[in-house]
Amino acid sequence: MDVIRWAKKRGIQVTAEVTPHHLILTDDLLVGYDPVYKVNPPLRTSEDVQVLREALADGTIDIVATDHAPHSAETKSGLWSDSANGLIGLEVALPVVMKAMQDRDYSWRSVAKTMSQNPARIGSHQANNLDIGDSANITLIDPKAATWTYTPELTQSKSRNSPYYGMDFNTSVAYTIFRGKITQIAGEVQNA
Repeated sequence: MDVIRWAKKRGIQVTAEVTPHHLILTDDLLVGYDPVYKVNPPLRTSEDVQVLREALADGTIDIVATDHAPHSAETKSGLWSDSANGLIGLEVALPVVMKAMQDRDYSWRSVAKTMSQNPARIGSHQANNLDIGDSANITLIDPKAATWTYTPELTQSKSRNSPYYGMDFNTSVAYTIFRGKITQIAGEVQNA
């Protein structure tokens, strides 16, 4: 992070991203060699996690990217050395980030910037400004949701390689709307 800060201070065009799992999971979880925690880059120390959280809060990190990697049970079980890298996390990316950042200065404006505006800008995508009559592509969140627990039953993915099962969250995605049609209501996929 120091090198990225150094480069940005000198006007060098550089971007940085972090995944939700690198903001909340640590290498302590690797003791049992559970393949669900096998990711690339690998999980790091709690000190590294704190550095990443600070860099996200101060704007050094531009993007939160899920690195969503669904795998079959066969490719994520067995020996650590034989299992695939990656985990699923798209559905709970926002709640995980907000849980990880709850003790930092990370506003909803920061969420919009790092999870929507910056990725669009860096990827050279047109801003999604909404006007009356436009088909919306938006996510509506419940910032003060009742505490809920993520379970495999709530997963819409066919894959089940999530390290977040059993975690409690108090932020949730209330709706996703794609091309003007509701595609998800608080954990339920709609026929879009």
